[in-house]
Amino acid sequence: MGIGQSPTAFAGADMTLRNTTTLLFFVLYLGATGAGIGEGFQYDSWRYIPPEAFAIVHSTVGSVAQHWLVPFVLLGFVTSIVTIWLHHPAMSRLLIVLATALYAESFIITAIKVIPLQVKIEHALSIPALDQLIYFHFYFRVLPGLAGIIIIAVLLSQVLRAAPQPNPALT
Repeated sequence: MGIGQSPTAFAGADMTLRNTTTLLFFVLYLGATGAGIGEGFQYDSWRYIPPEAFAIVHSTVGSVAQHWLVPFVLLGFVTSIVTIWLHHPAMSRLLIVLATALYAESFIITAIKVIPLQVKIEHALSIPALDQLIYFHFYFRVLPGLAGIIIIAVLLSQVLRAAPQPNPALT
């Protein structure tokens, strides 16, 4: 706190930062998780694409994911980590850590299992590799993602319950 600043001015700036971080956490977590879950719904349909067209379809879909999804996911992960320390006071830190751990788990599985499998089938579709891709996506991305969304709903309810209620006498 600087000279001439009141404690409430400092607290107001702190709450603005915490509210901004919390909002970014909710938006980026839900957006990245939803996009990641939604991206995998296409995997099962890949077995019906003719082999001569598969490389074109996969490179087009992969290009969109690389340019839009990856930066969004990385920013969401960094925001999740920052939110552990700079979150709305009503939010449970334990739930934020748990949501961040689920986010990290999905991120790590994507990096070490899903991306290598996609690279493997990029030029020629392999049904066993596609089955592995579907398995890892469902058990290590969809299920943790749904658990994370439930945690986010609980955290959001904590923030909304702590919001000031309007005074009925003034309305």
